[in-house]
Amino acid sequence: MPSLVQKGDTIYVHPEFLSDSKSNRMTVSWSQNWFNRTEKYKLCKFTVKSGGDAKGLIYVQANKVAEFKSKKTGGEDFTLTVDESFQYGQDKDQTKRFLVFHDTDNRPYQHRFVENTLTELGDDALDYVQNMGFTGAHDIGDLAKNFVGDYLHNF
Repeated sequence: MPSLVQKGDTIYVHPEFLSDSKSNRMTVSWSQNWFNRTEKYKLCKFTVKSGGDAKGLIYVQANKVAEFKSKKTGGEDFTLTVDESFQYGQDKDQTKRFLVFHDTDNRPYQHRFVENTLTELGDDALDYVQNMGFTGAHDIGDLAKNFVGDYLHNF
C-alpha cells in the first residue's frame, strides 16, 4: 500500500502546473455560514521526494499561487516542504490523500474538490483522479461517496 503524504514531507510539483494555463484551473463552490462561496484553484500533480512512494494532487488557490511558489526550497526544480499551511482530504479508508493550499478560513467539504475535478476537467479528469489513487473511477457519485461530509483536515 502506498504511503500517504505527511507534514514534513518534501514534495515536487512540476512548474508547468503552476503556469498561467487554464487547462488545470477549476472552481470549487460551497456554502459556509449560510453564504454561497466560490474559489478558483489550480490543480497540480505532486510526488513525495523525501521517501516513500506517495504521489497525488494538490489544489492551490489561484490567488495564492505566488505565496505557494514562495515556499519553494529546491534549486532548479520546484520542491517544498508540507507544513501547517496545507490542509488535506482523504478517503474514508484513509488510503488516499490530496493536499490543498488555500485560505484555511474557507471550509468546503472534501467532496467538493473531488466532484469538481471530475465535472470540470472533462477528458483530463480521469488522469487526475488516477493520480489520487483511484483506478477505474468513472462514476462521480461513487467516487465522491468516499469523501462526503468531511471537512478538510489540518496537519
